Amino acid sequence: MAIETNLLSSILAQDPREVLRRMGDYGHRYGFGKTGGPDVTVHMGSGASLSGQVVRCDADRGIEFVLLREGDETDPSLIYLRLDDVSALQVRRSSAVLEMFGASTTAHSGAGPTRLQLKRQLDKTGEDLKSLGKTIKVEYQWPPTDDKDNVRFGLSDLAQALDKVIKRVAGQPIGSAALDKIRIIRIRHEAGARLSATRATSEIDIVADLGRPPASDLDTQLQKNLESVL
Repeated sequence: MAIETNLLSSILAQDPREVLRRMGDYGHRYGFGKTGGPDVTVHMGSGASLSGQVVRCDADRGIEFVLLREGDETDPSLIYLRLDDVSALQVRRSSAVLEMFGASTTAHSGAGPTRLQLKRQLDKTGEDLKSLGKTIKVEYQWPPTDDKDNVRFGLSDLAQALDKVIKRVAGQPIGSAALDKIRIIRIRHEAGARLSATRATSEIDIVADLGRPPASDLDTQLQKNLESVL
């Protein structure tokens, strides 16, 4: 696909080890299909460099490794690299990175939703949960700055994903029982933050960079983070 400048600008400059880690996690969960994973050249701290396609990342005895495949499709060579030894990363076919990280190819335009519209959207999730027997308030911690259209669009996208995910979790016996202990789900914007969820007793905090386009697998990422703290 053609890469638009505004989409490229949404990709964060990150530690190359984190990029490899996320590529490996994506490949492990979803697979890369017949074309294989992203073509990369990994540069090591020793000065050596190795090229191949990312397969997955795993930890062995507390040390993280990345597995690359290279060469013949039917009988490829396998390359095992210690993640901590990586100093730089070149990724070819940048559209693959956008698909995994960047990732929505349809950018919002115009004015973002108002605070009142967003509050109603969050309140509706709480009301729907109440009909399922859950007393959970969903709220957003408005920042003193960064109250911009792209952040409001990001909040709307995350709220929509949360509405679907939380109902899905509530529809499962184990998830339903876990949600009985939750009273507040709070969303917070933090520039540069990776989507995460933390819990303190009966409250869950969801932190994300709402100014970036939503990931293509936002629902899956959000459910994974929520279930990790329930």
